[in-house]
Amino acid sequence: MLKNIFFIFFKKQFSFYLNILLIFFVFLQYILIQNVNAQSDDNFQIYKQEKIQQFIAEINILPNSDVAITEKITYDFGNNQKHGIYRFIPIKYKDKKGVRSSIKIKNIKVTLDQKQVPYKISKNNKNITIKIGDKNKLISGKHTYQISYLVSRVINFFPEQDEFYWNVTGDKWNVDIQKTKVNIKAPKIKKVKSFVGIYGSKQECQLTNQTSQQAEFDCPKMKAGEGVTIAIAVNKGILKEPSISQKIGYFLADNYIIFLPIVVFILMFIQWWKKGRDPKGRGVIVPYYDVPDDLSVGEVSFLINEKLPNNDLSAMIIQLAIKGYLKIKQTQKGKLFRKSKYVFYKLDSNKQQKPLTSEEKILLDKLFSLGSNNQVSSGQLAYNFYKYIPEIKKEIVKSVLKKQYFSEDPTKVFKFWFKISGLIAFISYFAIMFFGFLTFYSLLVSSIIVFLFAFFMPKYTQKGIETKEKLDGFKLYLKTAEKDRIKFHNAPEKKPEIFEKFLPYAMVFGVEKEWAQQFEDIYNQATDWYESVGNKAFSSVALVNNLNSFSSMANSTLSVSPSSASSGGSGFSGGGSGGGFGGGGGGSW
Repeated sequence: MLKNIFFIFFKKQFSFYLNILLIFFVFLQYILIQNVNAQSDDNFQIYKQEKIQQFIAEINILPNSDVAITEKITYDFGNNQKHGIYRFIPIKYKDKKGVRSSIKIKNIKVTLDQKQVPYKISKNNKNITIKIGDKNKLISGKHTYQISYLVSRVINFFPEQDEFYWNVTGDKWNVDIQKTKVNIKAPKIKKVKSFVGIYGSKQECQLTNQTSQQAEFDCPKMKAGEGVTIAIAVNKGILKEPSISQKIGYFLADNYIIFLPIVVFILMFIQWWKKGRDPKGRGVIVPYYDVPDDLSVGEVSFLINEKLPNNDLSAMIIQLAIKGYLKIKQTQKGKLFRKSKYVFYKLDSNKQQKPLTSEEKILLDKLFSLGSNNQVSSGQLAYNFYKYIPEIKKEIVKSVLKKQYFSEDPTKVFKFWFKISGLIAFISYFAIMFFGFLTFYSLLVSSIIVFLFAFFMPKYTQKGIETKEKLDGFKLYLKTAEKDRIKFHNAPEKKPEIFEKFLPYAMVFGVEKEWAQQFEDIYNQATDWYESVGNKAFSSVALVNNLNSFSSMANSTLSVSPSSASSGGSGFSGGGSGGGFGGGGGGSW
């Protein structure tokens, strides 16, 4: 009672303090927003006094596809005291598919009122910034800045023409631009176009002059956040086009994410080499005439599959029957739209031939825990037995690790790398929204590489790999036809008890039919551990055919759970202001 009172009190107090905390954060957010708005208003008032009186761009497209650009910016600081201006230009671009490209800017030169002036060039992931001015000196009023630079990799090469698509002023200036003039020189101009305004605007500047080698534009006054973009088409073959190898080199340099799968493959290979590579065995598979190390059916299945497939549970049950712990009776024969039905009978201890392994004990106990009077039907096992399978598998894992066949639990090793693969795939799903298809594909391929390596990461010990080779030899013995056995030496004599002893193992290997055919004339007496409906003629082959029907039933019954019911663009095509290379903007500091 006291405990309940304390819980209710704590719950109420927690709710109270949580509400207080939420109110505090809402109030704090309001204050921060007000401060940001106030700062924005202050900045707006400061920049409102400043303007670019004139922006003149001289552009010269060279035959080698480089472009020489000179910007004359007459900046009026008004009464504001500033150190100077900064101009930034994007150098990295990305299209709608996430394919990246970059441009190169070099030979940067700067003057202020036709005199040398201190300036600093910096780069980040997207822009190159030219910060002009002396940090120890303030200026005001009207000043003319001249910025010249050489830019490369800015020509788009199309089948019909080559094109220079350039955001001249940039649309990120925080001041108005009163007047803009653009003068372009190029060899054999085919056509020209311009755009002015906010991003995507279709409004055009006035074309004041155009010849085969020159074009001039006058653009209207622009507000902060507006810019001028031009597109110049040149006849094909006039400008030097990069070679295919150069284009590939540019693409790989700009889209280094494409190397991610190669890096992942190398890293996974190193992991496999260090932690997943199996030791060398004998390297030769020879017939082996008995079960190595007296392994159980479950252990054999785990050794060859590095896990216990659910469909091998039927072979484990048949081994229990052959050992004398239970009897399998078919009560209904399967037809096209009807499944076979079975009943299992638990037998007395005096009929038992061999002791059970730990996982076989669990299997036997759990089978009959779902029935009564030492018997259980396949119908009672359906939708109920599945919950015991993990316990059986866990016991087999403990056994093979104790016998030192694996250095680690193979199922855990596989699951670990499978989860890593899934995590990468999950990240790729979001990458497509933020980084585009190229990053998505690179991550997806990387995920597949990790997934494939996951199958090879579980590692056998030296004992484990040698035992697996013996199992391969045992399988070779079980499936080899009588006419080919002359090649074997010291093979055991074929007897009915040998057929029964090795039958469950043959089922695990998937060679039970080949094994049965070898005993067709020897194993012809009805067995006391399996009884089928309407079985008149008995043989090893007939028994295996019946057991295949039993296995099919077991695979679909034992593991079924209630929840498993099926259930670079062109400026002449779609271009606009702010498109193309170049752009950016600037301001004062």
